[in-house]
Amino acid sequence: FDALGLSEAEINAPPAPVTKRFDALMRSAAASGKLHEMLAVLVVAEWSYLTWGEAAKPVAGLSWLHLEWIDLHRGDYFASVIAYLRGQ
Repeated sequence: FDALGLSEAEINAPPAPVTKRFDALMRSAAASGKLHEMLAVLVVAEWSYLTWGEAAKPVAGLSWLHLEWIDLHRGDYFASVIAYLRGQ
């Protein structure tokens, strides 16, 4: 949070309604103990990150944090992880 320059109030702010619903969905899938339910939410989230990561263009002036996020969510290795999850 320090790297993002967030204040204590921002760190402790209640999550937005959509964030709360997504969190509840992920927790419900995890608690179900059913692989197909867990994969359903995990694949959507990670595939979305891959799509965003591949579309993002690292440009001059981006912080190391943004560049790291882009690098983490693109490329052959991450695409292979998503392909594996999709094939389950």
